[in-house]
Amino acid sequence: MPKQIPGEAIARPKRQSVPEAEMTVRALLQAGLTRAKDSADWASISAATRIVLPSTDGPMREVITGRNIRPTGSYGSRKAGRPLAFESMNERAVFVHSEVDIRVANYLSQPCRFEFVLDGVRRSYVPDCARILADGTLEILEVKGDRRDLTDVDYRRKLDHVAQVCRVVGWSFRIVFAAPLRARTVRNATIQLIEHHRLAQYGAKDVFVVHERLAAASTPLPLGELAQAFGDEVVGRAKICAMMVGRCVAIDLNAPLTRSSPVNLPPTAHIGALDAEGAL
Repeated sequence: MPKQIPGEAIARPKRQSVPEAEMTVRALLQAGLTRAKDSADWASISAATRIVLPSTDGPMREVITGRNIRPTGSYGSRKAGRPLAFESMNERAVFVHSEVDIRVANYLSQPCRFEFVLDGVRRSYVPDCARILADGTLEILEVKGDRRDLTDVDYRRKLDHVAQVCRVVGWSFRIVFAAPLRARTVRNATIQLIEHHRLAQYGAKDVFVVHERLAAASTPLPLGELAQAFGDEVVGRAKICAMMVGRCVAIDLNAPLTRSSPVNLPPTAHIGALDAEGAL
């Protein structure tokens, strides 16, 4: 099981019961809000808090507005099935890790908007990202470079309120520190190599070929050997890396990516977000 990427747990998640075929971020957001209406805790929070969902399965809003222009980019995500806007390289780093991590089933930038009154002041908050884990857990993420970005006491209280709301609704809320995700490490290099091939074409027949060989071997097979099954090892390697993004195979992210890297079938049971500090 790949090691978690750094972050900070604030609120513990609750698993959702939406079928995987319907596991869009918006569907899980709506499911949480519908369920929360029966909660006594929600009755007290909702008096001063509103959660606004997008009208489609896409992000809540565009990043660039006439009044608020920020450095932005667009990340083409295979897993999300759409381009995702980012406002910083820290956000992009979280997207890259989410793209490759087989524990992540889907993710979306700017998934909703929290509107609430805190200390008599009306506040608004749009999360940087939401992720659906393989077990159905929904994570709301705020991305920061490191802990120095949390020195503003008023801002931290704002995030604490959002974390409390998420806890009541049944979502996980996390502050993710992205600096370690951009560091020069073996894990990050492996993730970047796999992510580079995220849009490589593969089909059901290709997945069948890989799964059949792995099942017959009953043990992990070297990446180079498995790639040769497609005739061209370079093409095969790209397909297998894309299959990792598609959660069809599992490759150890904590070791360098080479021809001898073991490729395995993905685990049938995935672990959701852990609450160890410094882990996402």
